[in-house]
Amino acid sequence: MRILFVQPAWSDIHGPFTGMARSQASVPPLGVGYLAALARQQGHEVSILDAEAECLDDDHAAQAILKRSPDIVGFTATTPLYHKAVNIAQTVKSAAPDILTMIGGPHITILGEKAFFPCFDIAVRGEAETIFPELLDAVEKNPERLSTISGVMSRKNGETIDTGWVPPIQDLDCLPFPAWDLYNRDAYTIHVKGKGFVPYATMNLTRGCPFKCAFCSAALLEGKKLRCRSAQNAVDEIIFLRDHFDIRHICFNDSTLTLKESLIEEFSNRMIDLQVGVTWEGWTRANLVDEDLLALMKRAGFVRISFGIESGSPHVLKLIHKEVSHEDMRRAYRIAGKLDIEATCSAMMGHPGETEADVWETVRLIRSIPEIEYSPLSIAVPYPGTELYEMAKNEQHGLKLVTEDYSKYLRYAGGVMEVNEMTPEYLTKLQKRALIWMHLTPGKIIGTIRRFGLKPILQSIFG
Repeated sequence: MRILFVQPAWSDIHGPFTGMARSQASVPPLGVGYLAALARQQGHEVSILDAEAECLDDDHAAQAILKRSPDIVGFTATTPLYHKAVNIAQTVKSAAPDILTMIGGPHITILGEKAFFPCFDIAVRGEAETIFPELLDAVEKNPERLSTISGVMSRKNGETIDTGWVPPIQDLDCLPFPAWDLYNRDAYTIHVKGKGFVPYATMNLTRGCPFKCAFCSAALLEGKKLRCRSAQNAVDEIIFLRDHFDIRHICFNDSTLTLKESLIEEFSNRMIDLQVGVTWEGWTRANLVDEDLLALMKRAGFVRISFGIESGSPHVLKLIHKEVSHEDMRRAYRIAGKLDIEATCSAMMGHPGETEADVWETVRLIRSIPEIEYSPLSIAVPYPGTELYEMAKNEQHGLKLVTEDYSKYLRYAGGVMEVNEMTPEYLTKLQKRALIWMHLTPGKIIGTIRRFGLKPILQSIFG
């Protein structure tokens, strides 16, 4: 069978910040890379269409799909992109009803039948790699078997058949490397200090998250138990990427890269011993690093780290279960600065219980940390499956959910909650003012321009 995997474009949903979003690196859709590798092992003809990398809006993405005439189109989509996957699938189905359409990703996994629209023939809930070969075999040889495969939604005689979630994969080393040759690799470059723009890839060392952040669904989607690749398996993939595709940088997608310190130590030591010569970066919690660990990682090629600040207000941190103190955050940034590791962060506004004064506490905190050259400030969005979503629906802590139109669940276009009577419209205006003030220091002005370029910044301010 001819199978085409599709990810919709994402930068065009950022409202006034679209230009800044487009100036950033395109991100290879890692999940479909694994599925493509598995499908190819079965002898299928496989390709990948990343609409963001190809600069395709929904209509042009649909036309690109029809031009390739696949037997199966597999979409992946998070909540903010789900309506775009629906738009594309509807166009494809209306023009070519015989093309079988599949959907996977966080949104359909959590919402199930509520999101299983007629434009999709099959949906996969959970980590699809476990059951994907069996699913393709059933589609090709005996569609009746679909109703017996765990994690698959299908239809029979107008009725939806839902077999629940796929059990999590326990042995991550058993997966093949993603089908990196199927990506448009020229589209994936990233800026690394001292090296300029270099070809890069994304990876995971682990899956799973034991933490309880109210705004995040990682623990639900991946499970609370940490599952790990072996250090050797990860290093082998990096060497493969370096030797075959000239990849020079790796972005790790792990929710908390340093959660298992022994794994990072073994990985770093192998990178050093084998003189891999590829730089890398990732996210973690500020209370899960120390100078010895970061120094070892730096020797292994680690160049950039991101910590979740989220809020400058201690009482807001408690409400969102972000169990990291501001003292730990400041300490982690000082260590990163001492070791000359570039440090970034994530921060939000519109949290439960938050007031405008709390927003300005966040601004002052980030502004006061010189190691942060640039910081985002997104508007908190109550994605399905999160505690924040339940808080908003139940109008707790000053929250009020104003819509369940998921196409509006955008972090840079107003959000979908009122917070202590701050409306989405007011939060949008406050977001702009806060971002400007947050970066009005010499170091942050220079860092922001270097990151985005002057034109996209001016467009976001005055657009």
